[in-house]
Amino acid sequence: MRIVNLLIGGAICARNFPLRQLLAKISPYKQCCVNFTMIHRLSAYALVCVFLLALASCAGDDDSSSSDVEDLSVGSITQLSSGTMDVNGVAFTTAASTVKFREDFISGDLLRRGMVVTIRGRIGNDGGSAALIVVSDVVEGPVDQVVDANTLVVLGQTVQVPVSSSFSTGVPPAADDIVRVHGFVKDTGIVSATFIEERASSAQFRVRGLIQNTNTIAQTFTIGQLTVDYGKRAPDMSDLPGGVPADGLFVQVDGDIFPITSDRLLGPAGELIATRVRLESLPVTQAVRAEMQGFVIDDSTAPGEFILNNQRVQTNGDTLFLGGTANEVNRGIQLEVEGTLNNTLVASQIVFRDDIVLESNVRSLQLSPTSIQLQGLEGISLQANSTTEFSGNLVAGRHVRVRGRELDSTGNAVLASRLTVTDTESTVVLQGRVDGVPLDPLISILGVLVDTSSIADVRFKGINGETIGRTAFFAQIQANDLVRASGRLDGTVVNWEELRFEE
Repeated sequence: MRIVNLLIGGAICARNFPLRQLLAKISPYKQCCVNFTMIHRLSAYALVCVFLLALASCAGDDDSSSSDVEDLSVGSITQLSSGTMDVNGVAFTTAASTVKFREDFISGDLLRRGMVVTIRGRIGNDGGSAALIVVSDVVEGPVDQVVDANTLVVLGQTVQVPVSSSFSTGVPPAADDIVRVHGFVKDTGIVSATFIEERASSAQFRVRGLIQNTNTIAQTFTIGQLTVDYGKRAPDMSDLPGGVPADGLFVQVDGDIFPITSDRLLGPAGELIATRVRLESLPVTQAVRAEMQGFVIDDSTAPGEFILNNQRVQTNGDTLFLGGTANEVNRGIQLEVEGTLNNTLVASQIVFRDDIVLESNVRSLQLSPTSIQLQGLEGISLQANSTTEFSGNLVAGRHVRVRGRELDSTGNAVLASRLTVTDTESTVVLQGRVDGVPLDPLISILGVLVDTSSIADVRFKGINGETIGRTAFFAQIQANDLVRASGRLDGTVVNWEELRFEE
């Protein structure tokens, strides 16, 4: 009976998917025995075998599977060309890929730089091959407000627009435009955009995020500033624990496909009328090699654990931290995690995406726009905007700790993603990329010339914090390496005390 059921399932799957498309959903190593020019010669028995191989891919529109035969990569497309694309620093071949957006198969020609994708395939030391590429957006709906050049409000979500993000039309959208935002949920009601696509119209609004303010009587909850009504259209919530929404769940909400008002798919009070509420999760629970990019949305689960996007991550004594330390894995920090997935993602390596770290006292301050000069780091133009997360009262003379990224590759302008203000102290930290090839004892980092003459030989460190000494350090260092210099202020001069590799 089991075999009969499998054969019936194969026949149903074949009826709903063209054979060529069906074969495209099979892992590459299964495709190798199929010659498309010989399809018409396959016996009925062989076709059934093909159908059985494809059954796992026909289980549902979210491509869920517990299979551990594929590697997994989740991140934004940083480079895109014919037949290849870069995600999380890996160049994937895409010629044999199947591409989906939401529940629909699409052409790979519709992929754009900045789109966030989930790739199932293979990852090797010299690149990867993508079998299935699923494109995901964070929010689709009207632009409620243009706050400034770096901030929009879309469907009740604050959308931060970093300088690295791009637009389908080449220019930012205006109020009331319908947009599809690709990116990552940064915090409750806050989205960091990687690509913003303008739409002439929309048949369905959608939002991803954390549920808050659940009201079981009114049958509503909120995501950011958006109220979701789940009582009017009897939405499909079968994917939720117990079939009901609850605070803290990370979900995807689809809105009503029928206009409630004349021009929008929202209720009279601006609420989204839900037709589906689905728990967000990875498409697989096991992968020998998994890579994921995103923001920490919870850092208080357990020692050595945190939640990235909606995935639990576990660190241990073997986890390698690049560009930061375990103590800096805080809510709102953007990371790229690599490791092994077995329900929990066990991290072998964690890379801080905002890899510039600055720390010193504020020498001078200009507001509107915010521009900061730090003592001992005068060569760096530190800037902040509405995407910067502030903690404390920023005034001249106080001490700041900054994590950020370069605004461009030619100057020394740094945009702060997080800026924490504390009382005045003497500590100075400069972490950034090396300018050119250093010549002992001088090294230039982000335009700041560091004289290492005062640094003891035992304070030259390798990537794991091990002592390597001055000679080995300068023998290894190359232009564009990420390094961290630490020292203390003596008046307006920095006495540098340690230098270490960070990548």
